[in-house]
Amino acid sequence: MQRIGNDIVDLKVAATESNWQRKGFLNKIFTAKEQEYIHNSDNKFNTVWRLWSMKESAYKLYIQQNAERFFNPKKLECTIFSENDGQVIIGASSFSTSTKGNDSFIFSTALVDKSTTVISCDFKIKRGTQSEQTYDAIIQYFAQLTGSKLSKLTIHKSTNHIPYLYFRNKQLPWSISLSHHGTFGAFSLIKN
Repeated sequence: MQRIGNDIVDLKVAATESNWQRKGFLNKIFTAKEQEYIHNSDNKFNTVWRLWSMKESAYKLYIQQNAERFFNPKKLECTIFSENDGQVIIGASSFSTSTKGNDSFIFSTALVDKSTTVISCDFKIKRGTQSEQTYDAIIQYFAQLTGSKLSKLTIHKSTNHIPYLYFRNKQLPWSISLSHHGTFGAFSLIKN
């Protein structure tokens, strides 16, 4: 079964709630190679959050495959290949990443096989009910995509907090990933 991970960062919120320039932050989160990307970048702020988004999307995918939760951001090492393409290595696992963004957000998806067809969507949300809005967005999108009855679609999370789509209480053969931050939500899905 193919899996997917994603992550979105609201850059305005990141600028006000996280001080990536404080002493020790970069060394705690990023490997030496990743810190080089940041120091050599024309836009250090965006590079920090791109790398973070790549790590988060790959971590979500890794958890789905291994059910092993951990907090050690330096255990994940990013490689940036181009403006959009990258890779994250976690131990023996390798994940392809695709990142897009603008002045408002950075959004990354992670896959094992980058040739997999991915449906992704990012959207504005209101703070306070981000999870519900993100759930509603993917359910509405999926209902339109498949012609399914909206009221029969639900999302349930596993004991490892992995979301799954259900139709009439039967798990569907789709892998999904959901994320939200600040005033942005996002989802990604692939059919298995």
